[in-house]
Amino acid sequence: MALDSLTGPLPKFGLGCWLFGNTPLGSDEEKMALDVIRTAYDAGVRHFDTAFDYGKGRSEEILGSSLAGKSGAFIASKIHVTDPSSAVKGLEDCLSRLRRKSIDLFYFHWPKTGIDPRPMMEALEVERSKGKLRYIGVSNFSVRDLEVVSQVGTVDAYQVGYNLLWRWPENDILPYCKKAGISIVTYSSLAQGLLTGKFSKTPRFSPGDPRPNTVFYDSKVWPRVYEAVEEMKTVAKGVGLPLSTLALRWLTDLIGVDLVLVGSRTVDQLRENIGVFDAKLALKDLELIDSISAKLKLFVPDIGNMFKYYP
Repeated sequence: MALDSLTGPLPKFGLGCWLFGNTPLGSDEEKMALDVIRTAYDAGVRHFDTAFDYGKGRSEEILGSSLAGKSGAFIASKIHVTDPSSAVKGLEDCLSRLRRKSIDLFYFHWPKTGIDPRPMMEALEVERSKGKLRYIGVSNFSVRDLEVVSQVGTVDAYQVGYNLLWRWPENDILPYCKKAGISIVTYSSLAQGLLTGKFSKTPRFSPGDPRPNTVFYDSKVWPRVYEAVEEMKTVAKGVGLPLSTLALRWLTDLIGVDLVLVGSRTVDQLRENIGVFDAKLALKDLELIDSISAKLKLFVPDIGNMFKYYP
């Protein structure tokens, strides 16, 4: 594993903070976000993941406020591929919002068509030499993108959308990173809630909810996804555990990723997610849901990413 600081009482679990920062200052939702972050730290979570895109920097501010004075917290953030001077300014602005002199892990959030990431990587390596960041990561890059950026710097971590319903990264990204010694961090680890098993056959979403735009809800894909999740729920019921527990432990125990990111809107959700790692699970149960997942993969098209997003 490239990162030597994904450690602590809960070494495989990271709190994804993309839910925070999109509500008014001082709102009840923002106060709840502060409680979630502080409760996570007190419960042993040490890895916290954010980005400038989450609330236009507000998520970073909330995280910085919540973790001020907390020792051992490992913070990761992200910016999009840009020019070298903008990358350095983006890093400085991020540090200001986080109230830190250095950040543990700084990601290229998405590759950008037509922009060479190497000048940005070179600029961030200079900032690394100054102690402004410890590790550099990329998110959502293709293997080719990884090879290009690795020509001028060291990639320590790869953050990827990966779960029981979206397994295309294991065709090339996972083997590449394993061979290169790059840590794998997963996001959308529960497929934006689908792997809680709480969605009906005809799901309903609030206006503006981005989830219906993912590949899972395409007319030819959704019936297969729903059927697979229902089958997985039967397995989960048989072992007396929530489906979300099996889904996350499939990633850590069977696939062997280094860390899973999970968002938690409330303290109760957080406690349920943390409890995943206390559950006793047999390998055969994970292998059973793996087989269900493998059959589903045949009906989920490889379109680059589950979000159909191509900046």
